[in-house]
Amino acid sequence: MQEGIGRANATQADAGWGGDRLSIYRHESGEELLAWNLRWDSTAEADEFQTAAEGWIRAVYSGAAERTSDGAFRLRGDSVGVWMITAGDSTWLLIGDDADALERATGSVRSLMLDAPGLASSAAATD
Repeated sequence: MQEGIGRANATQADAGWGGDRLSIYRHESGEELLAWNLRWDSTAEADEFQTAAEGWIRAVYSGAAERTSDGAFRLRGDSVGVWMITAGDSTWLLIGDDADALERATGSVRSLMLDAPGLASSAAATD
């Protein structure tokens, strides 16, 4: 994140990190989707990261950015899409080069967060 928001802001944003899971999905046709679930020590730390990450995303990727009605951040560019949401102490960040795959993934994350909010947080824990 240092590239887009500077070292001091990036260092502040990652304070309170409590673990994460990162998955990269590749379709045989070449499309890729990165799914990153981060867990924070507190909801305040999660909110702080989301604010900083939005600045980084806007600096690194070009496209139309918006805040959705459910509080998610979305950026749609020519060759990349980004979706991020924070709920409690958990942040989900999805980046993909296929708009349809990204929409399906955001639907899955929303369902996970609504159906089992505790699972969404515990899924982020790493050893």
